[in-house]
Amino acid sequence: MAEKTDLENIKDLLICDIPEFTPPGDGFLEIIGLSHYENINSKIYAYFLNQQKEPEIAEKFLAALFELIQQKKADKIISFDDYEVSTEYATNKGRIDILIEDKNNQSAIIIENKIYHFLDNPLEEYFEYINGKPKNKVGVLLTLHHLSTQELKNIDGNYINITHKEWVDKIMALGLPANLNPKKYIYLNDFFQTINNLTTEINMNELAKFYFNHTKKINSALLSLQEAQKFIDTQLQILAENLKLNLYGTTNVWRNLWNKDNYNNICYTIYFEPLFKGENKISIIITLEGDKLEKKSDYKALIGEGLLKDKKLDTNKGSNFCHFITQEYDLTLTEIENFADTLYDKINSDFEPIMKIINPKAK
Repeated sequence: MAEKTDLENIKDLLICDIPEFTPPGDGFLEIIGLSHYENINSKIYAYFLNQQKEPEIAEKFLAALFELIQQKKADKIISFDDYEVSTEYATNKGRIDILIEDKNNQSAIIIENKIYHFLDNPLEEYFEYINGKPKNKVGVLLTLHHLSTQELKNIDGNYINITHKEWVDKIMALGLPANLNPKKYIYLNDFFQTINNLTTEINMNELAKFYFNHTKKINSALLSLQEAQKFIDTQLQILAENLKLNLYGTTNVWRNLWNKDNYNNICYTIYFEPLFKGENKISIIITLEGDKLEKKSDYKALIGEGLLKDKKLDTNKGSNFCHFITQEYDLTLTEIENFADTLYDKINSDFEPIMKIINPKAK
């Protein structure tokens, strides 16, 4: 059977039910690039577990953790009255990521926090180093996903595996305090969002599955995108030649058209990104730069309201540029097929009369 052509692959893809997917929002740790750092993650847990600083939140965090421990290790008897939370707690052979310890009751929860790193810590030594009877201590391997049966075989029997999401979900199920400070509520939900994002990253979502099930068809569709971008690029080059201007830029978002010999800090900007976002729209813009920015008010007076009809003023500004005059156009497929001619006609009818007023020496 003959291989399907790229066009046939694309037609097949278009009749598929593509799963909807909304990317999760970034939390603060994602924004600053620290979401996968275990020590940062541990400090946040420790902060919310601190009964002196956050008693109501700490109660929820601890109650959720106790519930999960009882579900997975019911023979442990952990009792906390006055406990302390430490991070990077030094032992003879390493550092415990998070230690929750009540020295009076000789009870402790020893948490090894794992985001992406391989589990190769001296867990038995951690457990023995902390005072207390074995039944009053429990080790927790806090991971993004459940460890495999084989991984669990190599782990000391005093440890149980709890995922970050299990802990967070249990906290949410218990409910946050009704009178929680709004700022703390934002911090807490931001952290929960980070945990959900980290968990989502390691699991294949429906959109990723869709790609692997339709790889050839999707690659054909990507090829069609490249051909569409190449077409627009060629058409813009033709437009520049027809206008006797130079084309500047390499993006698939915008290009500038300017007079190399008499630039004069004024140019056309063609904004065409919507064509690749599902909207048949483009914008033609007169952009001012440098010393021409100071003359905007004078230009407006010279141009008059008649030529400015249906156009927007000052739509985008920077320290040294301004989109002085902008007009957006809805294009038909036929107009896109004749992109260079379409833009040439619109520039000549809608913008050249203005350009002759504000830049009379351009040609």
